Amino acid sequence: MKKLLSIILSLFFIGVFTESSAQQNGNKEVNKGNEAYRKGDFATALKFYDQALKINPSNEFAKVNKGIAYNKTNKTEEAIKAYNEALKSVRDAGLRSTVNYNKGVNSAKQEKYREAIDDFKEALRKTPQDQKARENLQLAINKLKQEQQKDQQDKNKDKGGGGQDQQKQQNEQQNQDKNNMNKEQAERYLDNLREEEKNLQNKIMKRSAGEGQRETQKGW
Repeated sequence: MKKLLSIILSLFFIGVFTESSAQQNGNKEVNKGNEAYRKGDFATALKFYDQALKINPSNEFAKVNKGIAYNKTNKTEEAIKAYNEALKSVRDAGLRSTVNYNKGVNSAKQEKYREAIDDFKEALRKTPQDQKARENLQLAINKLKQEQQKDQQDKNKDKGGGGQDQQKQQNEQQNQDKNNMNKEQAERYLDNLREEEKNLQNKIMKRSAGEGQRETQKGW
């Protein structure tokens, strides 16, 4: 995760350099916002970007830089919303690539790797030479695979735990059956002993009777 974040945190900032019709299109406010941004005053920057959007709701630079300013204040969800708004109106391929890249950064920060993959892919469609987007795409794919593997391992573990419980029950049943069998065998063994003892006693009695008879005869 550290390797991923160390790369994706480098966002693309959009500056506005045109001064023509600045009052009408909101670019003057965007420039003021950019100045505040460079000074690290992100709250003020956001105010100027919002002013620019009030003047011109379709100002693409205000939308994009608003998203980046939200990033700097750790408001990832707001940044994603700002980028989504920007994508509704941005037509320039290079600028759309930047927005998709920055949106992918935020999706990855939220560990929404499927969305990040889509964002980086979209960025690469517009600018195939973008090495950072390519690297982050691969990293997001790897993180998604790791998540899927972990989920599968957890599922297997749950199944394995169920299997262990079932095996335990089977073992207990087998032990119980074994104990029952041992009890039955013991009873049969005792019965056999009793029967053998009875037969032996009968034999002794018969032998004793025979010897007594012979002695009597002998006595005659």
